[in-house]
Amino acid sequence: MVESPGCTPTGHIGYNLAAIHKLICDAFSVEELHRFCFLHEPLRPICDEFSPNQGLNEMADKILAYCDTRLAWEDLLAAIAQERTRLYKRMEPTLRDPAYVSPLAPAEQIGQGLRALTDLMQTSAVRTAVVTFRTDFRAARDQVRLLSNYKYLHDRLHELQFHCFTPILQAATCFPDDDLAVENLEYYELTFQRIVDDLADVASSATFACTEMVWVEDLATARQALRAALQDLDNRQLKHAIWLLNRVLAIQPSLINTRLNAAARAIRLPDLVEAITCVCENLFDLDLDAAKVGQFQSGMQALTQLLHRLSGLVDEHDAWQVVDLEMRRIEATMGQDCEELEMSWPALKARTEPLYNSNSADWAGSFRKDASDLDAALQVANPARVKRSFRCYRRRAGSRFHQVDLELKRLCEELNQVGEPLDAVMRMIE
Repeated sequence: MVESPGCTPTGHIGYNLAAIHKLICDAFSVEELHRFCFLHEPLRPICDEFSPNQGLNEMADKILAYCDTRLAWEDLLAAIAQERTRLYKRMEPTLRDPAYVSPLAPAEQIGQGLRALTDLMQTSAVRTAVVTFRTDFRAARDQVRLLSNYKYLHDRLHELQFHCFTPILQAATCFPDDDLAVENLEYYELTFQRIVDDLADVASSATFACTEMVWVEDLATARQALRAALQDLDNRQLKHAIWLLNRVLAIQPSLINTRLNAAARAIRLPDLVEAITCVCENLFDLDLDAAKVGQFQSGMQALTQLLHRLSGLVDEHDAWQVVDLEMRRIEATMGQDCEELEMSWPALKARTEPLYNSNSADWAGSFRKDASDLDAALQVANPARVKRSFRCYRRRAGSRFHQVDLELKRLCEELNQVGEPLDAVMRMIE
């Protein structure tokens, strides 16, 4: 059980845990709670922590612990407000500590600092100091925009994988004879259409090379094939749609991830940090508004920390992307035999161990256990046990990759919020 609200100094400060626990238990049954967590991306990794026959109270405890360590309280509350609006509104006054004043989020602090800088730039000496580093500020602004666009593409493909391709693949085994399978495919087709429309919009509005987005046309063709399959109950059309989808998902996430990483690294962290440091040092010798100077310095400290976090997350995200692609390749052969896994396991294990071995978090401990189980299964050469252990290991890796992806998404969203005040600074020096 998560400690009572007065005892824990971690991520739930400002929240009433007892009230949130009651909200969860009043809002859902066991089956509904499991489905709720799976359907809301920020909460999906917790599904791996639920065990069979677990009661509602224990599930709620796990959700509170998960939100506490990942600072996911607002994600949880927003999702419940969407699913159980009336109950949420009735209990909302009890869910937060009214005496608690939340500190500024990093993006707000950075934005406040940049807005303070635009005020300070009314002084010519400050403006001159900033102009000196115009190239670094401009490069940061442009890369923030590009990073945001690539992360958006990556997110849509991730959504396509989990909300379209995987369930379509499952429903295809019963198509066209099972009416429920047909009905489910019609539902997935609507989601598919929305994602294709979103991708087409960003492809036309963002600045990409022409060859970067041709795969969106393949997705549009796959969606048309799925629609034709449903209209004519044509299994051949459905197989064509699945083939096109699989081809895009096997290639594009890795390519986009490479471009996203390049955009993140191109923010030129050392140059930007040096520019910020020099501007801050120049302010000390001037007779300026002390409050504005303080806001700017605090904002730039937050920006420096955010960029360092970005660098670490990009590296981890890149590593899990490679692991995910390797596991997809192995998984494709598991229906035949375990030979591919047996040959690939030493290299796969060596690649994944550095990602969790030095980590003390619960997920890392579970990962170490799954790796040990798979090692043991391979040693005794029990195919059924090997496949079961690999599936557990695969799910664990997918869950961690998903969590890192969400954290990177939040960080990119924070950076995106910095874009507007950064534009204001650039307008004054260009």
